[in-house]
Amino acid sequence: MFLGFASSIFHVERNELLELWHKQRLSIGGTNPLVQFELSSFGQVDLSRSHPGGLAQLASARSSSISNLVRDGVAQSRALTTSRRVLKKAQRIERNFGIDALFIAGGMVSIGQTKMPILLWRSHLIPKGEDFELRVDSTPRVNPALVSVIKTYRSDFRISDLIAVSQGQTDLIPTGVLSLVSELIQSPDVEIEKLLVLGNFVPDLTLVQQLELKDSSASIMRLTGKEPAPAVENLVRPPTLVLNADSDQQAVLERALSGNSFAVETLPGCGYLQTVVNLIANLAVSQKRALIIAPRQQTLDEVAERLSASMLPGLAVRQSDSWSDTVAAISRNEKATPGNLKSARDLVARSQLDVEQYFSVVQSKENSLGVSVIEALENLATLASLPSAPVNSARIRPEILPTIRDDAAAILGRAHEAGLFATSPEDGPWFQAKFESEAQIGEALAAARSIAGEEFRILRYQISLYLSDLNLSASKKVEDWSLRLNLLLGIRETLDKFRPEIFDRSLQEMISATASRSERGELSGAQRRRFKKLAKGYLRQGAAVANLHQALVEAERQRVAWSQLNLTQAPPTVPLGLGDVQSKFQQIYRVLEILQRHLNPDPDIALLTRMELDQLAVVLENLATKTEGLDHYMQRLPISNELVEIGLGQFAKEVSKSRPDVELLQREFELTWWQSALEAIIQSDSRILEYTAEAIATLG
Repeated sequence: MFLGFASSIFHVERNELLELWHKQRLSIGGTNPLVQFELSSFGQVDLSRSHPGGLAQLASARSSSISNLVRDGVAQSRALTTSRRVLKKAQRIERNFGIDALFIAGGMVSIGQTKMPILLWRSHLIPKGEDFELRVDSTPRVNPALVSVIKTYRSDFRISDLIAVSQGQTDLIPTGVLSLVSELIQSPDVEIEKLLVLGNFVPDLTLVQQLELKDSSASIMRLTGKEPAPAVENLVRPPTLVLNADSDQQAVLERALSGNSFAVETLPGCGYLQTVVNLIANLAVSQKRALIIAPRQQTLDEVAERLSASMLPGLAVRQSDSWSDTVAAISRNEKATPGNLKSARDLVARSQLDVEQYFSVVQSKENSLGVSVIEALENLATLASLPSAPVNSARIRPEILPTIRDDAAAILGRAHEAGLFATSPEDGPWFQAKFESEAQIGEALAAARSIAGEEFRILRYQISLYLSDLNLSASKKVEDWSLRLNLLLGIRETLDKFRPEIFDRSLQEMISATASRSERGELSGAQRRRFKKLAKGYLRQGAAVANLHQALVEAERQRVAWSQLNLTQAPPTVPLGLGDVQSKFQQIYRVLEILQRHLNPDPDIALLTRMELDQLAVVLENLATKTEGLDHYMQRLPISNELVEIGLGQFAKEVSKSRPDVELLQREFELTWWQSALEAIIQSDSRILEYTAEAIATLG
């Protein structure tokens, strides 16, 4: 029984699964031109308007060229382009699915919105330069969808009768066929017209869509769950594996080799090709043959490639490349030597033992936490797959891991209620500041406000102006100010003891001459006396120097530093006003010291004295104005200290950066706990470290 256009007259009892399969079969391929035909110049060549001479040749000799059928210049160009397009599509369908898809459709029956071609001649397009030779089979096929319609009116209809009428006439659109179809379908809605087009039609697909699935079939009942599948009988001999197979794949092999009929539902990438290759190899060992059916030629090629990679080339012969596969099979048989399956099976047994040992290690729960590596990895993977996945990298000390998990949820909940996680780095530089009393908070705020804003800009201008007048390179940080001012203070102290000429030349010889015996080098006694005398000659009249050597070392260091910082060749000098500038600098530095003592000690955050001066100005302004992070600080301090005491200080510090809600906070803790647990397990069991990526790759 066929189900097609008139399938509504058949009452077939199906369950929901069968109905679903039926709908899926009807949707294969999209719109079916054998049921919903639409004339299109893009995908069809209209032969009904062909040149009479070319059409007569095609009808009699069953062969003609496209240029002979369509002789008008513009129409011929379009026909050749369409023929090329139709041929490519037919070749693709035949290559992927192994079915014919190039036909000439003749005659058409219209019933309402349904338009069905009547006859289908299988055709062949053979490229001949820019042209195509069209060859047509002598015996046509009747549209399967039309057959179903005719049988609703005439149950005794035979397809052979319609074929016989078409064979008795020379015209490709025989009027006898049209008349017979008109007689068979007695309906006022039926319209029959002439049609002759070359295009892509797939009658085999229509036949598949018409197949009736009988739910009384034993296989169908098992697939739909109405009848339980028979138990798998254990094989006397285990399968011989040519590719690795897990327990599920081996179960499929054992069931198939036991002679059971069944279907396996799987997804791409789950090893179904490995299973097929193993099954083919075992059937060959049992001297059995197998037919391999695939929806695409590519799948069959992949099976052949897997067999070749398993040193079994040509074990399966493809219809599309039978010559190469046969040659490969002959070559394999000629090179074959008697195999020692015992040693191979012993090797497999040893490999399986290694795999079992590996899994026993990663599944072992013999540790203080009672969890395995696999369990830890599964939980970490689950957390990573969540829509709002936790991302912190904090760790918990191994010794507190077994006990902290029970109390963490309650403590973290209280910390969240207290607002410990309500601020983030975006709220200002007071984020994660450390204080012990309200007095310290007040002192830090007062210090920040004392130089923030306009006050800092004035002090910065005055210090920078003084240093720039000395032609020193520009200062970018407070540390640069400190370096230059300390240099000037040292130079002033040196000039109080020595004449300015002390900076005119290198002092290395005088430094060596005044050094201790072990540091004098190779200077002779006369040289030492001469250089000592020269060094004393630089002293100001009446100046007393307790340690001449150390004073010379400082002077040399100052000379080198001045040459590096001064943009001209001017000698070191200290103008008036250094004390006033130093006082302004100390005012800034004392404030920065107070603030740095309490600010976030994160090493990734630059110290205030090492910030760019523009950035420092912004930070000071924010410290003076953005004080929301200090609100209720002392109320949060007890719970913060409690988290530190139980070992969650680092966790709280890192997680607070993202301002998490309660649910995300708990997930962040789970991530930290499982990450710490995984590291603790690995550290406690040295066997796990033996399984490197290379070692795991060699297992099995």
